[in-house]
Formats: sequence, structure tokens, C-alpha cells
Amino acid sequence: TPVDAELEAFEDIVVEAVDAEVIPVGGNDTLDGGAGNDRLLVFWDPATGRRVSSLAVPEAVTTLVYSPDGKVLATAGFGSALRLYDVETGAMLRKLACTCRDMRCAAFSPDGERLYFASDRLEGVFDIYRMDLDTRKLTRLTEVIGGAFNPVPAETLEGERVGFQAYTNG
Repeated sequence: TPVDAELEAFEDIVVEAVDAEVIPVGGNDTLDGGAGNDRLLVFWDPATGRRVSSLAVPEAVTTLVYSPDGKVLATAGFGSALRLYDVETGAMLRKLACTCRDMRCAAFSPDGERLYFASDRLEGVFDIYRMDLDTRKLTRLTEVIGGAFNPVPAETLEGERVGFQAYTNG
């Protein structure tokens, strides 16, 4: 069934983040932080138990998501930027930064043209944002009291919709 095929594809690679002092990945153009602040994402093949590849990232990663075509990897975490990497080369394609403390819970739209994420960029409250990856237009989608996390974009009969998890104070 299609669901089984999706599960098999999802289980092909697992990721773990570890501290790293020296990262032998590409040149300086793939990193934007100092070695003392870097992390290493390690990709494993669960069928063989062997390391497939690794990618140096400058901040702790809480979200790791592939674009629908599998060519771009987005990372987000406890920092003020989302980063997009070329899966084949490991080169950083784009850094989406803001004046905030935290950007997390990234998700690509079904067509890969937009990136949804949670951020505390306004008033210290996490809301869901959408960024058009071509125009870089940023749209705030929620205005909650408490926080909004884990956007899940999906194509429906009515067009693209986004579900998310939220909580309120009290």
C-alpha cells in the first residue's frame, strides 16, 4: 500500500546530533559558526548499522526535515535561524535568520515551495510562519496566547491547509 511505501522510505536514514570539535566537512563555505559551537548531524543506515554521511551545523538542531523532492534538508533549533542544505553536497544553500531567540518545527509545503515554522520573533510568543522560498515573503499565520508549534501543511480539496499544535495560558 502507499502508506507502507512511505514508512519504508522514512525509515531508510536515522539522524543523531553529537558535539564536535573538528568537523571535516567541505570548506568554510558550509559552516557559519566556530568549531566550539558546531554540531554534527550523523546519518545512519538502520539496515546495515553503518554511518552514511554527516553534516556540520552551527546550532543545536531540534527539527530536521527533507524537502518533498529529497534534495534540500532544512534544520531548525535553539537559535535564530533556519538553514537549508543541499543534501548531495552538504553546502548551506540559505540561512533564514531573524531577530528572535528560537526558530523550530520546520515543515515544507507539499510542493516544496514554502517553508512553515514556529518562531518567537514577535512578543516572545511562538507563532506559525510561512516563508515563500522563491520570493522570501514571510507571513505570520497565527496570533496565539501561549504558543503554536509543529505546523503540518497538507494539500486538501480546498487547497493547502496547515494544522498545528497550540497551547494557551490558563
